[in-house]
Amino acid sequence: MVKFKSLKAVFSIAATFIGTVVGAGFASGQEIYQFFTVYGVLGFPGLILATVILGWASNKVFQIGLRLSTPSYREILLYLLGPRFLPAADFFFLLFLLLLTAVMFAGSGMVFKELNLEYGLGIGLTLVILVGVLYRGLPGLVKVNELVIPLMFTVCLIVTGYAIITRCPVGQQPETHGNWILGALQFSAYNLILAVPVLLALARDYPDRALLQMGSWLGSLALGGLAFLIHAAIIVHHQQLLNRALPMVVLAKMMNHWFYWGYALILWGEMLTTLLANVYGLGQRLAVWSGWPLRRWVWLIGIAGIIVARLGFVKLIAGFYPIYGFLSLVLLLLLIVKE
Repeated sequence: MVKFKSLKAVFSIAATFIGTVVGAGFASGQEIYQFFTVYGVLGFPGLILATVILGWASNKVFQIGLRLSTPSYREILLYLLGPRFLPAADFFFLLFLLLLTAVMFAGSGMVFKELNLEYGLGIGLTLVILVGVLYRGLPGLVKVNELVIPLMFTVCLIVTGYAIITRCPVGQQPETHGNWILGALQFSAYNLILAVPVLLALARDYPDRALLQMGSWLGSLALGGLAFLIHAAIIVHHQQLLNRALPMVVLAKMMNHWFYWGYALILWGEMLTTLLANVYGLGQRLAVWSGWPLRRWVWLIGIAGIIVARLGFVKLIAGFYPIYGFLSLVLLLLLIVKE
């Protein structure tokens, strides 16, 4: 019984970590394209490097979280940067999470639009689910991830497997340019910073060093493996996926109508898991600062995210992800050197 509870805890930790990272950009293939596919076949070693960095760094955040036992990400910023740079870092972190919230709302609208449904309907339903789940706090967030992550892996494995087997005839392939190591570092740093608030919350709820370590590596290896397959699928169908906002949904559509709808809904579910993590982390920080309850901040952050989402899904990913990847590198480097 004890062993079963331990395995379930490891799965819950890994699933919640994966759900935080796999959002609109990752599951749609757009983020994988921006950070790896632009480097062609060199994206593969980049993904291996990113997987190792994420596993090591997420485990270190867990261990710091155990020591700090903090309710918000502000304390880990103070720990890494000191009081001098804390105000600026806190502001940029808040802005980052708000922009990512907007990306998830914009992505949800894009999924519904892709299915010939109303863009506004996708955003409205997403807001309702966001408020309903976070009414329960972290337990609600964990439960959603335990449900969505296995479904996502199953459908994504089928779609990427089909795409790789039925590769298109030789055509225009992505040109290799830039530094693939820098791309891997940006991807790792960005996703680590995205996950920090939830990692700290998990360290409080699962205060067992060994379980957290296993959960961090299980989640990272699963993420790396899935990203590897998505990258391979996009490369072999690159000509058909040029300038497409949701490349993985396009690949699912090549299979049949049901997989098209199924992947689109799974993609929406993954956007929800990342949105929940973003709003939970941001809401916790603002609740500590203001004294207002988390539930009130969930509403306010959700409405603000919808307003910013008007910039558009692809524009937000292409414009903000690389920028914040560079900014996040600073925190990743500090995490590496900090004892």
